[in-house]
Amino acid sequence: MRILKRLSFSLLVVLLVVLVIATIAEKIYGTSYAFQYIYNSPVFVSLWIALALSALTYLIKRKIFRKPVTMLLHLSFIVILAGALFTHIYSTEGTIHLRKGDSKGMFIDSDGMGHKMPFSISLNRFQINYHTGSHLPSDYHSRVVITDEKESIDGDISMNNILKYRGYRFYQAGFDEDEEGVTLMVKHDPVGIAITYIGYSLLFISMSLFFFSSKTKFRTLIKNMQMNRALLILLFFMLNPFSSFSKESAKFLPEETTSKFDNINVMYNGRIAPLQTLMQDFMLKIYGSTYYQGHTSEEVLTGFMFFPDSWKGEKIIKVGDKRIRSILNIDGSYASINDLFDKDGNNKLDALDYNKISNDAKLVRAIDEISEKYSLAFMAMEGELFRVVPVREDKEIEWVSPKQASLGKDSLKIGEWLDAAKKSISEKRFSRIDSLISELRLYQSSVSGVSLPSEAKIKSELLYNRLRNHAPISITLIVIGVISFIYFGVLLLDMSKVKRVVVYLLNTILLCTFLYTTLLIALRWFIGGHIPVSNGFETMLFMSWSVTVLTLSLQRKFGIVLPFGLILSGFTLLVSTLGETNPQITYLVPVLSSPLLSIHVVVIMISYSLLAFMMLNGVMAFLIKCFSKECEMQIERLQIFSNILLYPALFLLATGIFIGAIWANISWGSYWGWDPKEVWALITMLIYSLALHQESLPLFRNKMFFHLFTIIAFLSVLFTYFGVNFILGGMHSYA
Repeated sequence: MRILKRLSFSLLVVLLVVLVIATIAEKIYGTSYAFQYIYNSPVFVSLWIALALSALTYLIKRKIFRKPVTMLLHLSFIVILAGALFTHIYSTEGTIHLRKGDSKGMFIDSDGMGHKMPFSISLNRFQINYHTGSHLPSDYHSRVVITDEKESIDGDISMNNILKYRGYRFYQAGFDEDEEGVTLMVKHDPVGIAITYIGYSLLFISMSLFFFSSKTKFRTLIKNMQMNRALLILLFFMLNPFSSFSKESAKFLPEETTSKFDNINVMYNGRIAPLQTLMQDFMLKIYGSTYYQGHTSEEVLTGFMFFPDSWKGEKIIKVGDKRIRSILNIDGSYASINDLFDKDGNNKLDALDYNKISNDAKLVRAIDEISEKYSLAFMAMEGELFRVVPVREDKEIEWVSPKQASLGKDSLKIGEWLDAAKKSISEKRFSRIDSLISELRLYQSSVSGVSLPSEAKIKSELLYNRLRNHAPISITLIVIGVISFIYFGVLLLDMSKVKRVVVYLLNTILLCTFLYTTLLIALRWFIGGHIPVSNGFETMLFMSWSVTVLTLSLQRKFGIVLPFGLILSGFTLLVSTLGETNPQITYLVPVLSSPLLSIHVVVIMISYSLLAFMMLNGVMAFLIKCFSKECEMQIERLQIFSNILLYPALFLLATGIFIGAIWANISWGSYWGWDPKEVWALITMLIYSLALHQESLPLFRNKMFFHLFTIIAFLSVLFTYFGVNFILGGMHSYA
């Protein structure tokens, strides 16, 4: 028995080490190397088989069948691995290229080998669907006909909509430039997929039963420490607290005139949005903030448009690289338009010898970044940045700047719109601007019609733009959280001394934070048309929301979670602001337009939030240990709390991983691709699974070791989310 136990857990540790090495090897030597020498190697496959067999034998020896739910849980993983083995050995996959009217009965694998199918498939029609009023695709549709000896059937293949026939699965993989041909991915794996999906079903069933079975450790912990749910009350709003004085040299339109530009429609980032959105993103891009010396983005951008000369000397372009500052000969972190040129009017960057710096990737990136900022500034001054004029060409609508507008009969007046606005401003006839803006919006409506966003969406986006800057909020939450963390840590030995007014105050702050994040999520959801969990900014925002929900749900029984919730919510909001220079609301690419994406991300973010609570529990336990000798009861209470959180955290992580696998199989035909993010999510799940086996691994019953483990193990969560994005890369790397 002891040998089996050591063998099983030793193999698990070896597997973890191999997985870590594999992701590093992929980064250094490339994906093909990692697959050839690790993921697809006989040794790696044998390691999984050995682990499964030794674990199964150990479970049988321990008579785990006396605990049906626990047995079913472990058995589900064995079944999933069996399905993966069948897929690895027996599945075939490849691609088939079809031109309109073609009929083929064979697909080609990655080695160039042909595989005959017991039927033929032909392409009737390929079509790209676009988002309304945009040139961004919403989906790709291939209408095909499958013909065999018995029947002929029509089929539709699109992203997230596969065609299944006689054990073969067809996925949309690509299309020809003339849109008269398509490339389909073909996969034949009826046995492996079936077994794997049975394993997934058993896993979801066993994890659900685990929380209700009276014979599990989780239920024992709950009986010893009943948890009550808190009612959630929503109330909050916050506005940007910026104020300062500006220089006299830069000119601005009157505030009441500037505000009129906010809701002009503009084609931006592939969708029609209020001009205010473009203005704020412009300021974030070149300056790093939506405010410049107390002035809003709208005031700055309209100043750029109508008083360009007055802005050429303003230090408004952020320069992060010290070498670029030296090249431009500037002091401080900001440069002006004039700083780009020498006294003879030559561009300073053009004078660089690119042959000498081409090997310095960091400097090249810095030059590209500053060049992009200057280009945007020039485009803003010339009005080329603002694609506010819709021009109909045949059945298509192209949005262009006023200067680019065609001089046809219908657009002559609009093509001269910017010049007319400049003339009115130079003559200080600001009331004329109102009528010009009305004329422009009327023209936009007449040309674009139903493709324009509704007034409700415009107003929602304007509200979102006012609320989007949450850097001050996040810093405030962290400061209050740290102060309350110290306060609760001092009084944890006697929680009865915690002032009720402090608890009420912290709860109020959390409720306000909950409403704020809820409002931001709801607005982005309504504006973008999809649940906002598709990039780093949105997932961090959702994680902050999850933290407030969990904190408010747990705080009545575990008061210590209040400072934890404030710190985590503030930290996740702060992290989201690190990507605030590019958090545009966009349409989802077709492959992401699946409800499984939302479930996958939401479940994993909640899991990470629970694991973060466990980590802070561990930190608190060590602080108490350092400052008090008689603290065993408090440390044990924190351990029990962490153990309670461990089960839903780990089960939600497993659920999120396997929902992601199902989504991947539906979208591109492979439920596991060994992408670095996938691998590190698996590593995290396996690391935390060790703590569940406290009967087999008595070291985890030691209170201080358990708390130390929760702190160290959380590093794998941080690396899974941040390290993979910024170091390892991969298709899940969305920053």
